[in-house]
Amino acid sequence: MSGETVVYRNEMNLVPLRRFTSTEVDLFFTLCNKLKE
Repeated sequence: MSGETVVYRNEMNLVPLRRFTSTEVDLFFTLCNKLKE
């Protein structure tokens, strides 16, 4: 999955992810992308 780009809608910016680390945010968007497929 290295190098894959995840595209998401602007509404995702409204989801409060304040306590997530950068690794957790990456994992969250990876899971969102896998669920979308």
